[in-house]
Amino acid sequence: MLCYFSLNGNNSSCSSYNIISCVWICLCRLWNCDVTSSGWDDLQSILITNRFLITLDLSRNKLGDSGIKLLCEGLRDPRCTLQDLRVDGCGVTSSGCDDLGSILITNRFLTRLNLSRNNLGDSGIKLLCEGLKHPDCTLQSLRLWECDVTSSGCDDLRSILINNRSLIRLNLSHNKLGDSGIKLICRGLRDPRCTLQDLRVCACDVTFSSYNDLCFIISENQTLTRLEISLYGEDDDDDDDDEDDEDNDEMLEPKWDYCCHVLQNVGFYVDRWEDLLRRRDEGCDIYLRRRRLENGRWEFLPPFSGDDDDDEGW
Repeated sequence: MLCYFSLNGNNSSCSSYNIISCVWICLCRLWNCDVTSSGWDDLQSILITNRFLITLDLSRNKLGDSGIKLLCEGLRDPRCTLQDLRVDGCGVTSSGCDDLGSILITNRFLTRLNLSRNNLGDSGIKLLCEGLKHPDCTLQSLRLWECDVTSSGCDDLRSILINNRSLIRLNLSHNKLGDSGIKLICRGLRDPRCTLQDLRVCACDVTFSSYNDLCFIISENQTLTRLEISLYGEDDDDDDDDEDDEDNDEMLEPKWDYCCHVLQNVGFYVDRWEDLLRRRDEGCDIYLRRRRLENGRWEFLPPFSGDDDDDEGW
């Protein structure tokens, strides 16, 4: 059995698709291969006929919503057994989310979906959530890294955190959720019906004003084993006067000290970048990571740095 097949950065051809359809391939990566519209029909048929294909990575190809529609026709077929689909940066918009939402209901094998770097927006998130909230949904991991989600889409996500029983990993990093969005997310996490285990919301324009919402998660959520979040300092003053900047920073630092102290006391690992305290254009970052061990104790992890997902595709 050929377990891994990759054509990264190559122009795919019909013969390539024939190989995928004929051999026993578990993981197929066609990353940035300039797949054309005619290729989507072949891939759709492969999803139906290849019973061994578990992971399909089509990232950085120009799928668009029309390509997603064709793929979803294959995913909708009861013979399709694909478990992991990665379409990172494929030009998918909210229009394609209607087809993806229906797949989350009808496909019983798909457990991992990576939609990062697609312009889904809040309207796309709403359509995805229609599928996620269905009792037949079996998706376990959803990656929405840099998908133009704002606080408006967080109410739908809050509902999913409460009602979806299969989703255990959610990555919302690099979206403009803000404090109002993270408050809604925290409400979902605090609900006793929430079963999410891994949440990542790095670089989402969340300030240290949200520290109180995060503290409640520690005491009220019993399933979350890992949380990564970036907090930034508040800065509402647009005055460029250096003297005023220095006065504002002197007022900001005590508030940071207090927030960091509170977060550490409830069990978070806090990594504070002192050298950013005087750079008002970037603000101050705090990275929080934790993992609950089987004995119920918390293990602190190193600060988040870069896109260091535990496993490929997450």
